[in-house]
Amino acid sequence: MKMSTYRFFIIGAFLFASIRVEASCVSAEDGDLFTDKDHPSASDSNVGSRERPFATIQKLVDSVQPGDCGFIRSSAEPYFEDVRKSGSNRGGITLDVSGTSGQRITISGFPGERPVIDVNRQLSSDGGKPMAGLLVRRASFVTIRNIEIRGARASGVLMYSSEDNEEIFVEDMHIHHVYGADNVGAVRLDRCNKCVVRNSVMHDIYDTRRTENDINDVPYGMHSGVHGYFPSESIIENNLIFNVDKGVYQKQSNEEELASHSVRFNIFRDVGSAYRLDVMGVGRPAGQSPAFHHNIIEDAGSAVTIRWKNAGTQGTDLLVYNNTLVDTDSLVAASNIRGVQVYNNAIVGSNSANSSGRVFSLEDPGEWVNQIAYMDYNHFSGDANQRWIFDRYLPSENEVTSIAGLRNLGFGQNSSSGEIRLSNSGDYSLEPAGAWDTAGRNGSPVGAVGQPVGPTSGAGLIRPAPPEQFRLSAL
Repeated sequence: MKMSTYRFFIIGAFLFASIRVEASCVSAEDGDLFTDKDHPSASDSNVGSRERPFATIQKLVDSVQPGDCGFIRSSAEPYFEDVRKSGSNRGGITLDVSGTSGQRITISGFPGERPVIDVNRQLSSDGGKPMAGLLVRRASFVTIRNIEIRGARASGVLMYSSEDNEEIFVEDMHIHHVYGADNVGAVRLDRCNKCVVRNSVMHDIYDTRRTENDINDVPYGMHSGVHGYFPSESIIENNLIFNVDKGVYQKQSNEEELASHSVRFNIFRDVGSAYRLDVMGVGRPAGQSPAFHHNIIEDAGSAVTIRWKNAGTQGTDLLVYNNTLVDTDSLVAASNIRGVQVYNNAIVGSNSANSSGRVFSLEDPGEWVNQIAYMDYNHFSGDANQRWIFDRYLPSENEVTSIAGLRNLGFGQNSSSGEIRLSNSGDYSLEPAGAWDTAGRNGSPVGAVGQPVGPTSGAGLIRPAPPEQFRLSAL
């Protein structure tokens, strides 16, 4: 039976599993392994020491064992290695060895350098298969750090879709200008459990099946920053993602109905949807407990989009809180999701390039239920969209266009419209200064504040500034 409920009710405390991300292999020591293709003595027949390094990254990743640190030195010309291991329908430097929970394997650019892998849009010479920058196959407890990857055709870092991968950490990366025929990402987290993508810059990920996009004049469509089939309990944090269609894309939820991504402390700019969750065919499981908080979203079609109408299970427990939206059309557009909580968000301006104008939309849930648990303390500038739609595409569709109308439905008693703006500092902080520090739920702050948002080091030196027209000085 099709139905939607948007009655307020109190729910219990939420418990969030945390993934421990420890700093390891941050300096090179005797006993570590090295690849340095420009070294005069480089050879894959070497032992991989600093004085006798390997010549290829593939030899390095074939040689590491649990607890090892493998370092890649920068080179005059980018690394390109034509690799396709037996049984793989994708090429690329292939990591198929695992660490343990107590002894992770780390593959990293040498400290103070950033080696470049440039696939140059090539196919493998063995079988003509699309190539990734790094292909992770049958591997767990591995950290990939401090590498620039460009020109890949099968994603920058690709978790192999027919194998389970656990606790793969991808951090301090710069992945860009990927050109693939559908379902590509800077990082693809296929069947990845408790994985982390953090502190990285990802941009210009193109779908070559299409001939145009709405963001730039490159003659291709766009795809995803972080893509994934069947990922679970993973964290996407402190990244800068731009010039993509989907910032974080869960194409299909985990088959065991484990939790969806927690997406937090990121900057999304020039994207179609910052966080999108789909089902890959009728009857497959919907996601569980997706979280989206403390993100900055600028010039986007939507912050969160969920399309689970045709799923075979009920989607549950969406959390969207403490985000700052700038010139972005929609905060949430979702179907088949109950336990929705939306609070402490700051919405500044509206995206005139997108005509839908819906700040919030709960749509036809199919055979399942839409249900709001809590929605309040969301604050809007005077030029922000004010369309809230419930039961969209159903005979019971209900639309309100103001905070007053929202309050009549039992929501938004502490929300406001008209005052909030960006400060003149260029850091996305909110004005009037101090007014929003305790204006949220239970006296908490409003917007993406309280912790660093976006990359904090390395590739994160590439930083955007908010648009001048939404700063206080423009009033």
